[in-house]
Amino acid sequence: YPCEEHSVRTTDGTILKLWRIPNARHGTTRYSDEKPTTLPGVILWHGLGLSSASWVCNPSSNVHENFAFVLADSGFDVWLVDGRVSNEGGKKRWDFGIDEISYIDVPAVVDYVLNTTGRKTVSYVGFSQGTATAFAALSVSEELNRKINVFIALAPCIQPALPENTVIQSLINLYGPKGIYRILGSNQFLGTARKLIHQTTPHIHSMAVRKAFEIIFGWNCSSFGCHDRQAALLSHAFGRLPVKNVVQWFQIIKENNALLHYQEHEEDGPFDNSTQQRTTPTKYPLKHISTKLYLFAGSIDNLCHISEAKHHLPPHAQVKLIKNYNHLDLIWATDAKEKVWDYIIPILR
Repeated sequence: YPCEEHSVRTTDGTILKLWRIPNARHGTTRYSDEKPTTLPGVILWHGLGLSSASWVCNPSSNVHENFAFVLADSGFDVWLVDGRVSNEGGKKRWDFGIDEISYIDVPAVVDYVLNTTGRKTVSYVGFSQGTATAFAALSVSEELNRKINVFIALAPCIQPALPENTVIQSLINLYGPKGIYRILGSNQFLGTARKLIHQTTPHIHSMAVRKAFEIIFGWNCSSFGCHDRQAALLSHAFGRLPVKNVVQWFQIIKENNALLHYQEHEEDGPFDNSTQQRTTPTKYPLKHISTKLYLFAGSIDNLCHISEAKHHLPPHAQVKLIKNYNHLDLIWATDAKEKVWDYIIPILR
């Protein structure tokens, strides 16, 4: 497949990498194409702890077991985003969460794609946190709603439920952000553990990540296929992510509410010495979203909590439940094309 590398500088100086698949298999790049380009654009935004590789990392001999390649061969100009979590450097390298990605990165990427292609609108497909940041961004920007013609949310994270693991539940319920920062630090989330895992063989890495998913979320990765395939896919999980981003999710889960802004000084755990009254983080106004919304969620995905999430969305949002699917199945299950992606192509057209 043809591939182009692009860089986007945001208003706060962060560099985001975009990988463009501008044509179908065996096609050419479009660096010098006249504007507007003929093919409609689609932005793919990965989830927490993942990267752009999550859309193209399936080693199957059938390339159409990778969603990005399905889109390219279906006549779309595909843009894969590597978010802040995937980039190096910067004085505030780990000082970001959902808010920074929503207010700064999403608009910057959309504007860059539109400026490069010369088109007036673009489609957006997000997975997991890649949906949350788009929901938040669209809820506070009428202009962005005019630029994104349709938003497709895979495993949408709006109001996630408590993880099944009781230790994680205790951390969320007992400790405020300051307590979590004392335990995990303020930079990279489990950075040492990540380095150790990435020094192992792919199969040991896969086993460690698979076991972590099973313990924390109760997920079964057998739907990804054989162990070799699982090793290839899961080698792209557990990437770099900031503690602040994780803390923001803890706040949202603890409040049992829809997407919330990060609350800098929230504290009500055992480390709380403050006499100030605790305030609730500000909620994103998701009902303000006017662009077309399509949500695809697994029926056994305990992170989505889709029945509760629907109450926070505008009435035009459409939801499709995929039977016996968990969170990662929407991008990595062996039958994801038939159960999910084949329904998305007509929507994008």
